[in-house]
Amino acid sequence: MALPSLFRAGGDATAASRLAPPTCFTSRLRFLTPPLALRSYTPWHPPLTALSSFCPRRLHLQRDVHAPSLYKSKMLAALTSLLLLAAFILLLLVSLSVPIIKSIFLFHLTAHPASSVSGVSPSGNAWFGVWGYCVSPVDVSILGTNIGTTAQCSSPQLGYDLNNSILSALQVSGINLSSGTISRAVTALLVLHPIACGLAFLTWVISLFMIRRRPDGGISRSASICTLTIGFLSMLVTTVAFLADVIFVAVVRDRVQNESNGILTLTWGNAVRVILSPKCDISAMID
Repeated sequence: MALPSLFRAGGDATAASRLAPPTCFTSRLRFLTPPLALRSYTPWHPPLTALSSFCPRRLHLQRDVHAPSLYKSKMLAALTSLLLLAAFILLLLVSLSVPIIKSIFLFHLTAHPASSVSGVSPSGNAWFGVWGYCVSPVDVSILGTNIGTTAQCSSPQLGYDLNNSILSALQVSGINLSSGTISRAVTALLVLHPIACGLAFLTWVISLFMIRRRPDGGISRSASICTLTIGFLSMLVTTVAFLADVIFVAVVRDRVQNESNGILTLTWGNAVRVILSPKCDISAMID
């Protein structure tokens, strides 16, 4: 059986195009099909650029198929940036706790000395943060006469201890606290808070490149990989800082209660709860 003139050697493509009016890209690309003998052994597919030049509508349909997944990726990238921004702000607040931001602290120390025969009943409070402490004004009543002390805060520094100056500012005497109750070596671990804050900020900045516009409408793979890597490191540092805060406050609370005979009481601060929120945000971003 003779082959049609379309598939003969030296067939006229112009004559083949006059056989039927082209209604789709298959009829328009008919003259690009190799001979029958080659088609049976080596399947041939026209490139996407050829399809787009002969049938642009088919190319638009292929792009519309991936439109929902691209939109979902964009929304997830935007949500990731918002979670990282919230984590960075919360970690920044904890890093700038007492004595910088006096409303955020790790633990609160309250003095409740017993009233003596002379009628002296002082009471004071102290708040401890990442970089130091602040002591509230102490109101002392002696036989009806009020004698007060002014509030004071330590200079921001890395590492501090519970020394006699804090006890004297709280108007507490007769208490022998060990030097290891709050030591500089232990409080130096609180430097993990600003480190975690810096990593969260870097992760947030890199995540902004995921939502930038690309020619194909997708998200940047390199920015996604960097965000995932640095975000995982930030989550690890934040988790270690949270565990260090919990262990540090729990140990100090037990030592203070045992060595002060109930004169000093220690309560948890809000910074321990605040640092838990960015940890959850970064963990949700990684998941």
